[in-house]
Amino acid sequence: MSYYYTVGAAVSFVLLLMGAIALFIGYANYYNSRRSTASRMMFYCCACVFIWDAGYGIMGICFNSDAAYIPRAMALLAVYLYCQLMVMYVVELGKIKRPSTHIALCFGMLSYLISWFQIIQKDAVTFEMTPWGYWYYSKMSWGRILQFASALYVLIFFYVELFRWKKRVKLAREKNIVNRFIWFGPVIVAGYIADTLIPSFFHTQAVPGSAIGAFVSVVLLLGISRRNMAFGATVTNVAEYVFREVNTPVIVLNYLDEVVLFNEIARDMFGFDYSKNSVITLDGRIIEDNTYTDEEEIYKIVKTDRYCKFEKSVIYDDFGEVLHTIIFAPDITSNIEAMKLAEESR
Repeated sequence: MSYYYTVGAAVSFVLLLMGAIALFIGYANYYNSRRSTASRMMFYCCACVFIWDAGYGIMGICFNSDAAYIPRAMALLAVYLYCQLMVMYVVELGKIKRPSTHIALCFGMLSYLISWFQIIQKDAVTFEMTPWGYWYYSKMSWGRILQFASALYVLIFFYVELFRWKKRVKLAREKNIVNRFIWFGPVIVAGYIADTLIPSFFHTQAVPGSAIGAFVSVVLLLGISRRNMAFGATVTNVAEYVFREVNTPVIVLNYLDEVVLFNEIARDMFGFDYSKNSVITLDGRIIEDNTYTDEEEIYKIVKTDRYCKFEKSVIYDDFGEVLHTIIFAPDITSNIEAMKLAEESR
């Protein structure tokens, strides 16, 4: 029996370690891409994996059924939150903004909460010592059936949104993300079968399959997203040098010509404001004006007497498509005023 305790402690340590790693890499990614909503969504997913794995890890070393029910309940709640957040993550990446999506997710969450209240009851499972820790035998009930239905519902919804995004992709890197995100389902289902479906239908001991599957899936999707620049320009890859050293207005645009990053000088010059929580563009802020010079990319800043010149540098992805455009916009107002005086003196 002491062997079971030793192995159980080791398994719980691994689960806790996986949860901590997921939380760390999720936060590190979010820290480097704080202005990206997709990055924030991925961090929430990693936090759910931490609760999921830590819950099962703590449960495995409780050695007391009354205490073990609490971390198990936390883990079970994180299970559905994680899957639902992954759907919302795909919706964010695909720019699929529809009220019906959120209504459908709320319906799925409500059904899962109903099942959750039933399956966390003390008569839903029987705890005992297993070769991998203090785990349980599941019992089939209406709560379990509703849990299966809710999990299947959100998984189907994940693929519905994924293929809806696939129909709208414009860039090769987006298509690459969609094609690889397909593996999310098989990884999650494999873990779910091991610790939920088989134990419930055949009354066998549950194993930490879903906790492992959650960790593998979140690392997989985070890696795919980072590899294909899903989080866009980051503080690390752009601002570390440009925003600290360059004493010139700097603007970073994505492939949709939306402003994703800017330094303080550019904020003051163009009146950018992220606090409004809306998409920022250069439309309506500048007017091209070549009245006093033959040079291109000369702009007058709207509602001011200031002029700037755009000097652009384009960043391409692995597929040769535009990822970001970095714009240096030095103030040339004094030059334009000198040209005006020269023009008037003729």
